[in-house]
Amino acid sequence: MYGVPADLDLRFLHGATLMQVCLGTADIQFHFHPTGHVSVQGGWQQRDALGEIVDKDSEVAAAEREPFRLHRLLGRRVESIEVAAPSRVSFRFEGGDELQIFDDSVQFESFQIQPGDIIV
Repeated sequence: MYGVPADLDLRFLHGATLMQVCLGTADIQFHFHPTGHVSVQGGWQQRDALGEIVDKDSEVAAAEREPFRLHRLLGRRVESIEVAAPSRVSFRFEGGDELQIFDDSVQFESFQIQPGDIIV
């Protein structure tokens, strides 16, 4: 799939709680309860309640970069989801932090969302 579709339905993640963040060499995975997971290979950023960037993807290897701040999202419920086609999906969590994931490649997959086999 190229670009985030305008009709992308992610209601199943509304109210879900982020239970786990898995850091890999080529992706970051977000696992939600009761259902759903998002695997990101492309661009992402985390903003605080004031809109300031507190963490983001980096070209630096995970072992050599500044510490991740994604732990701030753990145990938080998704309060709202914004689909900004064709470039981004944003998840706002209780407490105000926001996770934005981007479709930033025309050649490669940027992220996948399950259930639903959503590939962007």
